[in-house]
Amino acid sequence: PLSEQEKQTKPMPGETDPKDAFIKARMFASQAKARQKKNR
Repeated sequence: PLSEQEKQTKPMPGETDPKDAFIKARMFASQAKARQKKNR
């Protein structure tokens, strides 16, 4: 099962704008990086 955040980053069936998907992927990656720093 996907987490809520993963659902948000996966493009929806009608969402084919690559720029939008790229921005979401970058946001998700930076959030994951910030989370790793917190855990250390």
